[in-house]
Amino acid sequence: TDAVTQVGVSFNGVPATSFTVDASTSAYTNITAVAPAYTASTFAEGAAAVPVTISSLSNSEVSATGTYKYWKAPQISSATFTTAATGLEVTFDIATDQAGVTPGTQVACTDILSSAKLGTGASCVWTTPTLLAVTFGTNPTIVPTTDTISLNTATSAKRVRTATGFSDPAVTVTPATVQAPYPLLAPGPITLAGPAEIDTCASLEITATLARSSPRPVTYIWRCTDDNPAGVAFNSYLLQQTQASIFLDTGTPELTTADQTYTINVYAQDFLGATSEVAILTFKKKASISPALTVPARITDVLPGKALRVAAACTHSACNNEKTTLAYQWTAVTQPTGSEIPATVLGTKTQIVIPANSLAATSDYTLSVTCYVDADRSQTTTQQVLIQTTASPLIAKIKGGSKKLFAFSAAISLDASQSRDPDLPASSDQGLTYLWSCSVPTATDPTCRKATDGSALTLESTATLSIAAFTLSASTEPYVFTVSVSKGTRSVQTASTNVEVTAVAVPTVSLTSDITGKLSPSARVSMSVTTDKPAADVSYKWTVTPAIILPTKADGSTALESEVFKLGTEGTSFVLVPTVAGATDSALQADVTYTVTVKATWNTLVGEAQQEFVVNAPPVSTLAKPCVAYRKGLLGDTAQYQGRALADTWRFNCSQFADVDSPMTFRWGFRVSDPTTLTGYRDDWKIETDVNVWDTILPAGPTSPITVTGNADASFLTLETKLVAQVLDSLGAPSNIYVSSVFVSAFNSRRRGLLGVGSRRADSTQVANMAAAQTTILQTASGGDAPTFATSVGVFMTTMRDLGTALDASHRIGHVEALLAGIQSAVDAQVTSPTEFNQAQGDTIAQGVRDCVYTPCENSATAVVAALNLVADMSTATKASGVTAFPQSFGDNVVKVVANTVKASVNSFCQSSADQPGANMTTAQLATLMSKSRTAAVNTLSEVINDHSAGEAGLSFRGAEDATGQAFWKAQRAVLSPSLEFTVPNGGTSSFKLPDDIGTVKTGTFDLFSSDNGVSTAMKDYGLDQISDFFGGLTITPEKSKTAESITGLTNPIQVTVPINSAFTAGGGTQIWQGKA
Repeated sequence: TDAVTQVGVSFNGVPATSFTVDASTSAYTNITAVAPAYTASTFAEGAAAVPVTISSLSNSEVSATGTYKYWKAPQISSATFTTAATGLEVTFDIATDQAGVTPGTQVACTDILSSAKLGTGASCVWTTPTLLAVTFGTNPTIVPTTDTISLNTATSAKRVRTATGFSDPAVTVTPATVQAPYPLLAPGPITLAGPAEIDTCASLEITATLARSSPRPVTYIWRCTDDNPAGVAFNSYLLQQTQASIFLDTGTPELTTADQTYTINVYAQDFLGATSEVAILTFKKKASISPALTVPARITDVLPGKALRVAAACTHSACNNEKTTLAYQWTAVTQPTGSEIPATVLGTKTQIVIPANSLAATSDYTLSVTCYVDADRSQTTTQQVLIQTTASPLIAKIKGGSKKLFAFSAAISLDASQSRDPDLPASSDQGLTYLWSCSVPTATDPTCRKATDGSALTLESTATLSIAAFTLSASTEPYVFTVSVSKGTRSVQTASTNVEVTAVAVPTVSLTSDITGKLSPSARVSMSVTTDKPAADVSYKWTVTPAIILPTKADGSTALESEVFKLGTEGTSFVLVPTVAGATDSALQADVTYTVTVKATWNTLVGEAQQEFVVNAPPVSTLAKPCVAYRKGLLGDTAQYQGRALADTWRFNCSQFADVDSPMTFRWGFRVSDPTTLTGYRDDWKIETDVNVWDTILPAGPTSPITVTGNADASFLTLETKLVAQVLDSLGAPSNIYVSSVFVSAFNSRRRGLLGVGSRRADSTQVANMAAAQTTILQTASGGDAPTFATSVGVFMTTMRDLGTALDASHRIGHVEALLAGIQSAVDAQVTSPTEFNQAQGDTIAQGVRDCVYTPCENSATAVVAALNLVADMSTATKASGVTAFPQSFGDNVVKVVANTVKASVNSFCQSSADQPGANMTTAQLATLMSKSRTAAVNTLSEVINDHSAGEAGLSFRGAEDATGQAFWKAQRAVLSPSLEFTVPNGGTSSFKLPDDIGTVKTGTFDLFSSDNGVSTAMKDYGLDQISDFFGGLTITPEKSKTAESITGLTNPIQVTVPINSAFTAGGGTQIWQGKA
């Protein structure tokens, strides 16, 4: 009855500090003991198991023994800068409870760590139970070797315990010294861009660009290496320069001698002391007049497996008042024998595109580009470009997922045949060597052994591996199979998959995915699954760990699971779309490793497969204002944020970003008012560049909420214009959006407001100013940078729209026609074919066209046809550029142009307009209108469908300008594409016959659209609304003027769209079109 005096409690022989006895129930006696301190230092995974013994004090042979575990609190074992120096990797010695934070969730680092040097707003995320990833905030000051990191032990902090949660909260015994990254990633490669020749009237700008910079300020060390007096004088100037570019004003007085060559070099140094290689540029200051030609002097680390674009920019000499057409010529100076650049690539455009797999690896190519005034060949400039290639890393890949489950009675098949050499076409022999290995890393004996005799498993050296059934024993320890892929002297690449063998005859599951490496937070995840069992008898369940956090929308609501998991989680296909319409964040968190598991159940037996992927972190800058806009040439001046609309050039600079996935891309645009959005604004992206600066003119109208700082009756007003920038790494991960404001003055004649705003008619001075601005813009068309030219056009058109009624219709139409012609000239100067444009370039040009036809009824027939020609070409270019699908913004731009130009040709729509483009269209223009609008639409449709899985709902392209965009589809169905609607029974067959009155149809494969709710519903609202879930080819063979065709296996109603050939323009087709209008 008094157990306290009758028994003793000890832990590993050491008496308990105290214990109490509760004998209140007759069934048992409960003893609660306080364990003594654990003085030994031996722990395994944070735990130390010791015997706990309860024994009779009167009879030591009467006792009971159990096991008690002491739990050690986790400790920080290391803190190391990330490779890109954008944060820290804080490692713990044992698995933690992640401070009670949901895995993959970002929290303020101050909740867990104690350091005032991580920067304002530093964020932390647990990537594993032992690894805490720190992303620096604004203006961090922490440096390696001298600074330390420790835990926050305040009562309000999130305390770290063991993964079981049984330990005391962790405390910092010894602060961890912060270590430099290993390997230390130096900035670079560095590229110098500047003219090869300038004349005595020119200004000079030379810009150093780092493909990989630093998140903190970088210092540039400039030198002139010439030892003559002019070189020494120029070097004195360069010694004072520390920024990424140098600018010498008109006449370049710092270059004291003409007809002399100057050689400069530069390198960059980051805050860790790492330096880039030295870049060298040689240029000549000439006494004679010549155009200014800028092209990269050297392009390094070129991967032969990717297409390479090399672009030159050329402008007239400031001495030359006759701005006639500029012409170009590319030639190859030196190149490896047998791996020459195709002669068709080297031409007379400002840009050349060297196709993928054209260049030899680890080789040098020297090209020469000449720019000259077409009307005066004496005005000529030539510059050379050195291209240095490297070998791409081999790609090792094992099909089927990162984890597979096989039955003991099933053969194990592994396939690495999708491994490849990226420098070769995928269809060619890759020339790879395969070496397989197997281990059980979690077992005492890591060797994979046969179940039959225990001998070591031997593996074949082939792309595919097959292991007979009953070879490997069933085990809870995973077998890790690794394939090493090699080729000559190239670095060996490996891929691994975990194989678990079970005694139960579960289905063999194979997971198919195109995931390789890291994914962008906005990347679409698409997978499918197959098994070795009859499909009708198998059910599936997909899960993701850590759990997906549904995005938050701008209105504060949470996205639906159906918006993220587009096909649900119980089918043979799995689609995860992390960025949904209206969302402000992504469902995927940067730096987190996700595991997708699919379980296949057959007759109660469950097989499974897994695929892991890591979400890529975006580029990071630790500066408070990493992107700054200012008036070019006035950085640091008191007037750097003030200037004139259309007349002054502005520079937007985002130079201090770092990311291990380089090179980076920079996206630029304006923040504009939009009352239809919750925020009252939207970001109108204009252009993407490979360099970290954007030079542009700015509009004179309200591209953003206006801040008026002048008097409305004065000679000018000053408006606040907001520029926006975003940085993307080579995998597409986007940074935050950065905003910078400048103040733009709109100069006018006296007694007028902003260029005539306020329903006032513009006077002759304002009209002349607009004409002069247009002329200045048009003079840059033959410079050959079509995207930059299109951006200038968009800025000009924004200004013109904001004039209200200040300009009469004839002036507006004249501007639009001239500027569209200028875009076409810029396109023709830059490329031989529109397909040489990449997606970003095509998007920018389409935006310029969109801005031109913003008001459909104020366009001429000539402008309408020109706009459609351009946007159709850009849609073809984007389709050919290799993107998996058109971005939503580009689709929107295409639809806006198509809808507005078609509306312009519909007389009933524009009946109140003084000028009716439709009434003035010729038959040939109508034919072009229809064929080009269809080209643009079908290109967009097909690219959208390409990026959708079977059964997934389509996208909706909408915009404020498209309220009557249905005119496009009405026109398509009425004239160019008569529609035949019919229903196919489930799994059944149906047929159709073309009507007699739609003209002759040629043999070929035509477009086939299906719709869940019928064509009239699916396409009725906007230009391209609710695109159907099926897009395919239908082969039609004509029989006289009638054609019959059978379609099988469809379950939805379908629309067949049959294009009529050009013969329709000669008959009733045109009359039908005009009658419908």
